[in-house]
Amino acid sequence: MKYVFVRDHRGAFPVDLMCRTLEVGSSGFYAWLKRPESPRSQKNLRLLVEIKAVHRRSRKTYGSPRIHVELNETGHACSRYRVARLMRQHGIVSKHKKKFRITTNSVHSFPIAENLLQRRFNVSRHWPMLGIGYHVCPNFGRLVVSGGNIGPVSPEGHWPGPWAGGLLGNW
Repeated sequence: MKYVFVRDHRGAFPVDLMCRTLEVGSSGFYAWLKRPESPRSQKNLRLLVEIKAVHRRSRKTYGSPRIHVELNETGHACSRYRVARLMRQHGIVSKHKKKFRITTNSVHSFPIAENLLQRRFNVSRHWPMLGIGYHVCPNFGRLVVSGGNIGPVSPEGHWPGPWAGGLLGNW
């Protein structure tokens, strides 16, 4: 890890100074730079490419056990723990399906509201739909800004709102 730090920051600081500070030899650092990558890490990189491909093909739903099985079926011999370690190191995670939870509590002692409509949704008279515009309700000092077809307008050009049915009359 120290050599990786020195390699990553050698453009900003002198290598000799960083090696002295981290208490490593600069000759060891340069020998590490020239050393080829180990066969194990090369195999890990090849395996990582296959893990990412299987993960992508599964639409990111497979975890390490399923990816391990699929890799072994395609001829890539590896353990499940190696797959799990590589996935963890590179941030490859599967999507988790949320567990279904019932949120309605039908067994309670509260009173149930009476069904007043009895599925009768007939409108007594036709109301044209409201267009874009500003409507002022002078009785309550409200300004209603409408942005499209949001409700009916009476034939007189009034928006009945919640006061329809003669509660306030024509305002």
